[in-house]
Amino acid sequence: MNDEKVFVIPRSIENDVILDAWFVKNGLPRNAGGYGSDNPSWDLLAAFLCTDGLPIDESPLFDPRNPFKNRDPRCTKTIVEFGTEHCGFEYDPSPAKKTVMNYTTGKEQSNQDTRAVAQYASFNGLLWKKGIDASWTENGMKVETDYIIMRYADVLLMYAEAMICLLYTSPSPRDVEES
Repeated sequence: MNDEKVFVIPRSIENDVILDAWFVKNGLPRNAGGYGSDNPSWDLLAAFLCTDGLPIDESPLFDPRNPFKNRDPRCTKTIVEFGTEHCGFEYDPSPAKKTVMNYTTGKEQSNQDTRAVAQYASFNGLLWKKGIDASWTENGMKVETDYIIMRYADVLLMYAEAMICLLYTSPSPRDVEES
């Protein structure tokens, strides 16, 4: 049980309550048997600040040839960094990278995640990392990740917003005295 989860729709392989196969295949890279078609946008990648706290268009640390370098650590927790292991394979969508390492077999294989090899590979080259891992390729791609409706952080945020709204909409003591 995770203390963060307030309201979820639980999944269970044992009870055959799992993520839809279409959803699983869209999230997995092509090398791991998926489609790699459910992609984050380049706008999301650009939204992560550099380690100096500045946006990419203002920071001298940003390198457009290596967009994951010197970035907020949440960036590489959310989006798969090029040239790193993801779901048992090296992920590199570069057209120059025709083969990648299969870490399960320890051998190079054809890179299905580049458009130079597979025409329907990710159109923007980005893949989601958060919540997607090698366990998705096990058990015939049956995944029992809970569907989270509400997290504790959401409750705290709603409380903070309500308190701010209350603070700015309630009358001040001086307003009450004058009426």
